[in-house]
Amino acid sequence: MTLLPDRSEGAMQKQHRMTLGLTIAALAFIGSSSPDTDRDAPLPNILFILADDLGYGDVGGYNSESKVPTPHLDQFAS
Repeated sequence: MTLLPDRSEGAMQKQHRMTLGLTIAALAFIGSSSPDTDRDAPLPNILFILADDLGYGDVGGYNSESKVPTPHLDQFAS
């Protein structure tokens, strides 16, 4: 009989998954319980763009010599 915690790879992965799941659940709960202060206030305009292999100089708005056409991103940047 051992009193040390199980440090096997499977047990650690299970612990990481449980920690991640509890963190996500806590954040979802905290985010959903906002106070009813001002329902008529305008919401902020937030746009989150996730792009793979897109560098700062690839968008035409920041690099006029860009070889990749990005007209919609250029419109957002201007």
